[in-house]
This record gives sequence, structure tokens and C-alpha cells, in this order.
Amino acid sequence: MKMLNLKSLRKYPAWQNAVDVILERFQSEGFGMVVTHDELDALLELKKPVHGNYEQYKKYHLQRLNSTSNIKRTLLEEYQLCFENVKEEGYMIVPPAEQVKTVHEKRLKTIRKALNQAMKNLFYVQEELLSLEENRQRNDSLAKLAWVQAGLRKKKIPGASELVKKISDGKK
Repeated sequence: MKMLNLKSLRKYPAWQNAVDVILERFQSEGFGMVVTHDELDALLELKKPVHGNYEQYKKYHLQRLNSTSNIKRTLLEEYQLCFENVKEEGYMIVPPAEQVKTVHEKRLKTIRKALNQAMKNLFYVQEELLSLEENRQRNDSLAKLAWVQAGLRKKKIPGASELVKKISDGKK
């Protein structure tokens, strides 16, 4: 495994420098390369508190989370590279085919869970305490969420191909 070059000219904030180093390494290693948690901390110039208090640990995690989010967003939006967490290893540049699978399986699962929770929150309401307008609004929301849920269950959603085309055209 090739070690990351930390001696090059650095950019600030540190996550911008991390993006450059990751891209440089990606050029030689390609898809599937893993940046370990320790390497990422070094790139971000973060030191994990060993015997720190709760506030120090919280600050470290918030800085790391924010920086990692910026790295993931930049790699995805500017370079079309998906940078995903690999449990107990670090982060990996995901091959495109696996990226599609990841989005389909993981992200849709998250969306379904959120939709189910929203439906429960709207369904189990003490209706007798709602005004007529509030109850109408609740029913409209339930209907919209049910439509979205039904769309996620089907293979094709009416109008989805037009939406994807519109998004693709806007991206160019």
C-alpha cells in the first residue's frame, strides 16, 4: 500500500489538502483504494484525544465529521468519486458499479425507514384534538407519503425518466 505524501504544499482548511492527496493517490491506485482512519486523521491534522475529557473528544469527532463530509461531497460532486466508510478500516473510493448498488440498497433503505416513521407519526394522531383544517392537512400529507412509498415499491415511477433527464441536463 502506498503511503500518503504529507510533505507537499498544504491547503487550508485541511480537508481541501486531503482531497488533493486522495486524488493524487487515486491516480496510481484506482478504485478500491482505502484511506485508513489514521491516514485521514493525519491528512486532516487531527489528533484523537487519548485521555481527554468529553468536550475534547466531542470536538475531535465534530471536526472529523465535518471535514469528512466536505471531502465526500467534493469528491462526489467535482470528481464523480464516491468516498464511503468501510467499517473499522477507513474510507474507500467505491467503484462505479458498487456505487450504484450502494445507493440503491443503503440509501433507499434509509429513505424507506424515514417514510415509514413519518407515516406512523401522521397516522397515530389524536384526531379529535385536530381542527377540520389540521385534519385535512394531515390526510393530504398521508396521501402524499403513501404515493412516494408506492413509487419506491414499483420498478418504474411515472414521470421519473423525465425527472432524471431534467436533472442530467441541469448537471451539464
